[in-house]
Amino acid sequence: MLGLGNSIPGFDFIESASLLLDKSFAAGPAAAYSLRRVSSSYSGPAVQIRRASDNVEVNVNFDSDGVVSLNSTISNVTEETSGSFTNLTTSAKTLGEFVANASYTDADSLGSTDSALVQNWYDQSGNSNDAIQSTAGSQPKIVSNGSLVTENGKPALEFTSDFFLTNNELNQSSATNHFYIVNKTQAGTSGNNYFSESSAIDGNGSPAITQQNTGDNYYWRAASSNIFLGNLTTIKGNQAMFTAEVSNTTSKVYFQGSELASVSSTGVDAITDKLYIGLRWTGADSFKGTYQEFVLYNSDQSSNRTAIEAEINTFYSIF
Repeated sequence: MLGLGNSIPGFDFIESASLLLDKSFAAGPAAAYSLRRVSSSYSGPAVQIRRASDNVEVNVNFDSDGVVSLNSTISNVTEETSGSFTNLTTSAKTLGEFVANASYTDADSLGSTDSALVQNWYDQSGNSNDAIQSTAGSQPKIVSNGSLVTENGKPALEFTSDFFLTNNELNQSSATNHFYIVNKTQAGTSGNNYFSESSAIDGNGSPAITQQNTGDNYYWRAASSNIFLGNLTTIKGNQAMFTAEVSNTTSKVYFQGSELASVSSTGVDAITDKLYIGLRWTGADSFKGTYQEFVLYNSDQSSNRTAIEAEINTFYSIF
């Protein structure tokens, strides 16, 4: 039986005033990835997913509450994951049916609950800078054995050794960039927490926030400088929000709305290539944990930072 609150495509009853990018202080990002709807101007799906058992791929829409849920409606798409071509389609109408969750009809007679991985995290900024992963073994999980992956009650993507790369080059006119990231670093691992552009800024592949292999030591990388942020044991195993500011004068990083460190970064260039999410620019040291939201601005948002952080925190209840 279907759960309550099924959404109808094109009829998500969300007041635009409640959406992040509709607010004047948050308008105009270069890219915006989230499992909630963040712009009333964006009418597309949240993600494209692949069912683990048979590689069927579908688009997943936001539900009537403006988030991804098992009530989200789905639609068949052309399969794009390398090596997964099966020419199969689904009879399911919702994500819950698609993965045969016990509270939903097993529309495809799977016989047991299934998992789903994300092939495409759609950009809601209007710039079509979608985050893509066409290799099955590097796709983050959104449904695990019929249950939606969540953090603090909100939908999330689970990364193990997974990552995305944007389909477009983020050719920016400004060397000032802001990143707003909601994630959770997996507890008890020495994995890395990366977001980085695919080619180097000044030959150094920054910016990135890194959980070093020593376990709990965190660094912010801007230009050629690594800034030690401290032994942030509170990050591991807990939902967190980072804000990173890179400019060609001074670069800063904020954690849970408070500034951690800053460094002189004269000579930092604008991002002129594709962007990795969850992987270092060298192709090594992938993120381990969960991602929920990642918004990138290619302009100085210093005067708007606290307002953007407050809106994000209101939704996710991080700190």
